[in-house]
Amino acid sequence: MAAVVRDELGALLDSWPTGKWRLARGKEILHRFEHGLVLDRGAKRGPLALPYRDLRIYREFNPTFSRGRTIVVFDWTFESSDGQTWTTPVEESRKGKRSALPQMYKEALGQTCARQREAAVQRLGEGAALAFGPVELDRSQISVGGRGTAPWTRVIELSVKPRGHRPTLVVKVGHDGRFVKERNLEVHMAKIPNFPLLWELAHLAHAHAQAAQ
Repeated sequence: MAAVVRDELGALLDSWPTGKWRLARGKEILHRFEHGLVLDRGAKRGPLALPYRDLRIYREFNPTFSRGRTIVVFDWTFESSDGQTWTTPVEESRKGKRSALPQMYKEALGQTCARQREAAVQRLGEGAALAFGPVELDRSQISVGGRGTAPWTRVIELSVKPRGHRPTLVVKVGHDGRFVKERNLEVHMAKIPNFPLLWELAHLAHAHAQAAQ
């Protein structure tokens, strides 16, 4: 592996290794450690450290069509704390072709959300605003960039709905219990990093606001 050039990379390498995979592009090798991932991109580009504690993971449904059938492909994007990104497509629907990568990526998303959960819940409880891409929330409201803001007391429901082939977060907003369609706030899930963590925090904030009424 290329020389260790960053402290956080060294910390990952010191943790327990749990597997490695040579990726489809040949020269890249993905290493999984107890506290995160390390992408070995070769001697020229060097390693990319992706510790779970500050990793942002995006998952975009990107179907392709071949001979009359849909091939389920997800584009996984991993973003480090310094803004470096790495995107890799993963096919999940081909029969007879098994790969450990789809499950490993899902586990990485789960580990990332789990490692960041405690600090996020604490900050939310202290009144801080938490940003997940275009979505920002605190104890009193949720905001979707370019779409609007709604206080939790007016949010009727949080859901995920299909919009074509793009799963979308829908914040159903009402007034005095009556549904107002124009106030729906929507954003594609692919734009939201660490979506499971956002989903949990949004429900916590919503439940707290409803209980306080």
